Amino acid sequence: ISVNPCVLRPKSRGSVKLRSADPREPGLFMSNALQNSEDVETLLRGIRLGMRILEAPALARLLDGRVTPTDVDARDDEALRQYARNVAKTVYHPVGTCRMGPEGDALAVVDPKLRLRGVDNVRIADASVMPTLVSGNTNAPTMMIAHRAAEFILRG
Repeated sequence: ISVNPCVLRPKSRGSVKLRSADPREPGLFMSNALQNSEDVETLLRGIRLGMRILEAPALARLLDGRVTPTDVDARDDEALRQYARNVAKTVYHPVGTCRMGPEGDALAVVDPKLRLRGVDNVRIADASVMPTLVSGNTNAPTMMIAHRAAEFILRG
C-alpha cells in the first residue's frame, strides 16, 4: 500500500524563459516547486493524513509497518516538512507557461481568444494557456481548449 499526497492546486509559480535569440538553445526552466509555504503545508497535512489512515487499527493489523519516512520523527512537523521537500515530485501536468488572461493581466501572454499578444497570426492551444492547474487530468480541458481554438480560427 502506498499513500502519495500531492498538491492539486499549487500556489508556487515557476517560469520558462528564452536563453537567447537562437531557437536551438534550450530554454531556461525554473520550476520553483514548493517555493510557496502553503504548498509545503498541504503536503504536511497529506503526510499526516496518510500516516493516520495506515495506522488505523483495521488497516494497521494487515501491515508490517511503515517503510517511509522511517528516519523522521513523525511528531516533528519541521522534519516532515523537510522530508516532503526532499521526496516531493510532480504528477507531470504543468500548465500556465503561456497564461491566458484579460488585457491588463501582466502575467497573461495569451488573450481570451488564444491569440499570442504581440505576435500576429499565432494562437496557443494547449495546456500552457491554463492560468491555474485543474484538479484532474489536463487531457480533457486541453482538448476543449483546442476545440475553442478551432472555432476561433474558423470564425476568422
